[in-house]
Amino acid sequence: MRIEGISSQTKMNISNLEEHKVKNREQTQKLELKDLSKLKDLTQSLNQYLEAQEIPLKFRVQNEQKVVQVNLIDTKENKVIQKIPPDEVLNIARHIEDTIGVFVRKSF
Repeated sequence: MRIEGISSQTKMNISNLEEHKVKNREQTQKLELKDLSKLKDLTQSLNQYLEAQEIPLKFRVQNEQKVVQVNLIDTKENKVIQKIPPDEVLNIARHIEDTIGVFVRKSF
C-alpha cells in the first residue's frame, strides 16, 4: 500500500493495524470452525434424542457463504419448518454489509 504525505510513525501504525487485522481474521476463522464443530455435535445429539423419542423432527446445520443456519425439519413431510436465523435476517445482514462496503469504498 502506498501512502504519501503522512509521517513514518503513521505509516507504521497503519502497517501494524493491517497485520493485526490479518491475525485477528485467522483467529476468528479457527474459532468459527471449532464452534461449528460443537454445533454439529449438538445437533447430532438432539437428532438422536428426537429419534429415540419417536419425534418426527430433525435438526440440520447449513454452512454456506460463511453463514451458519440451523434448519428444523419435519421428517414425515421432509419439509423445513423453521430456520434459525430466518432467511430474512440473513438477507438484511447481507444488505447492511454491502451498504457498509459502499460507504467504505467511497470514503477512500
